[in-house]
Amino acid sequence: MAAFQAYARFVSVDPSKNRFRYYCLTWQPALWGGGTLCRSWGRIGTKGRSILAHYEDRSSAQEAIGEAIRRRLQHGYQVVDAC
Repeated sequence: MAAFQAYARFVSVDPSKNRFRYYCLTWQPALWGGGTLCRSWGRIGTKGRSILAHYEDRSSAQEAIGEAIRRRLQHGYQVVDAC
């Protein structure tokens, strides 16, 4: 997977287990510096849930971004879109 820039979408689909999940990471720069990491997850086709985390700068968010990506891949998610 290429380095995370602004957006990544993961899916985990297993029809035999009725598992149709998604997970999205989005980096949104803030107006006065810093930025927000938005994590969204849920069942494919639903609104799902979201949580926002504010960071002083992109480098301070890098650990959380790396951990989220690592955990999704460990849990069998596949990257379907990233930029």
